[in-house]
Amino acid sequence: MVKKINQQTSSYWEQRRAKEEEWIKENLSNDEAFNRQLQVYYDQAINNIDEMIKANTDLITDKATGKVTEADVRSYETKAKSIVLEAQKRLKAGQKVQYGDYDKQINNHLKIYNATMRINRLEWIKSNIGLEMVQLGLNVDADLRDKLSADYQKEIKRQSGIMGESVGKLSSSSITAQIILAQTKGATFSQRLWVDQDVLKSKLDQVIANGIIQGQSNQRVARNLRDQLKSTVDNQRYVTERLARTESSRVQAQAEILSMKGNGFKYCIWIDEPRACAECKQIANKDNGWGKGVYLVDDVPFLPAHPNCRCVLSAYWVERLSLENLAQ
Repeated sequence: MVKKINQQTSSYWEQRRAKEEEWIKENLSNDEAFNRQLQVYYDQAINNIDEMIKANTDLITDKATGKVTEADVRSYETKAKSIVLEAQKRLKAGQKVQYGDYDKQINNHLKIYNATMRINRLEWIKSNIGLEMVQLGLNVDADLRDKLSADYQKEIKRQSGIMGESVGKLSSSSITAQIILAQTKGATFSQRLWVDQDVLKSKLDQVIANGIIQGQSNQRVARNLRDQLKSTVDNQRYVTERLARTESSRVQAQAEILSMKGNGFKYCIWIDEPRACAECKQIANKDNGWGKGVYLVDDVPFLPAHPNCRCVLSAYWVERLSLENLAQ
């Protein structure tokens, strides 16, 4: 396919760039759609925790050290079992991506909360908040895996259409899982997500602890917790949105590079997004002797260049004359 593309005129490359810029806009639009999907999950967590706080205001301080009743245990265990069943259902549903340590993450978190919730009524409340975090993590992790799988597969097919070649093994489930669950800076996207959920849980626990230490009334502690609940969860939702955008960009970039290498392309061009930062603009404008933003595929800077990066890579042909001039 390289021989066919290298004969294209300069107008072809201009059109190719225009189409890539449209593709960037489509990615940004898809990001917003996924953000709305995330907000549903986070808003539900806020509502559930808020209702629990209202129903157990007296337990937060006055009866915080009281014994956990059998009714408390049963209500907790019922919810924990429903989370496990939902996780198992997702695992058996035949998603495009192997879930790997998905169920392990959920079970590890549940074991902790199962142990601590029996200490006293306060720990029971905190463990119930933990259940909401597990439910939230379950939903977000599963949806993000499916999104990344779809983003990778779609980009592989798009590149196939551009280059006129079949997708081959690049679209196999094993390669898809390998790309999606790859580690960056020592962690997978799923591991980062669950760490973020733990951070959120810790922040909510701290609000309760601070109220008790300061001797606040149970109504005031409950009110402060509800007031801080939304802002804390919303801030954490932004972290998840950033993770989703960054990981989507990463798997698409990997699809682009694998497609270029598989079709014999040695050069690519970095196309910056409309809201590109100074770092990405510098990459897109750097001239290595083949034109602005043109790099050897093996030497192109890692994409995404930073969290939230939405630049793209596109196959590029360097004329032999340009190479000869550069050599001189």
